[in-house]
Amino acid sequence: MVLLQEKELEKVTVKELCDRCLIPKSTFYNYFENIYDLAVYSMDYYRKNILRSYDYKVVYEFEDMGDTFETFLLSHKQEIRKIMKHNPEGSAFYAIMQKYTSDGFVRIFEKFEKYRNKDYPIRVQANISASVFICILQWMVTQSDDFIRRELTRKFEASISMKL
Repeated sequence: MVLLQEKELEKVTVKELCDRCLIPKSTFYNYFENIYDLAVYSMDYYRKNILRSYDYKVVYEFEDMGDTFETFLLSHKQEIRKIMKHNPEGSAFYAIMQKYTSDGFVRIFEKFEKYRNKDYPIRVQANISASVFICILQWMVTQSDDFIRRELTRKFEASISMKL
């Protein structure tokens, strides 16, 4: 993820990554098919990191996950800001993030049925929610650290209910 703070995913090479990490390219290819596979793995790693606090307790409400996510975002704001700057809409990383986030919303809507809007197929609602979520993420990283949580919550709840 450090290289994504410096350049677009499309411009990151396996050689450059391996040189930076001091590992042979063969080691990289033992674990990943390509740089895009690593990007998906990294997103999954961060998702697990975000939810680590729930290892020994049950998440009763979607809002509980939101609190943990917000804490994670604020503690990694500078890194996220740089990644978003170098990987704008239309980039490969952005497309991977959109797909990964949409898949995550499908899981959320399956687990938290009350957030499902039955007027739309689950994938449509997940794609819209993911798009809004990424826009909110972009908005968040441009704000000062004392951004208004109420505004973030309002925007996100509107996206979930699809009352845009």
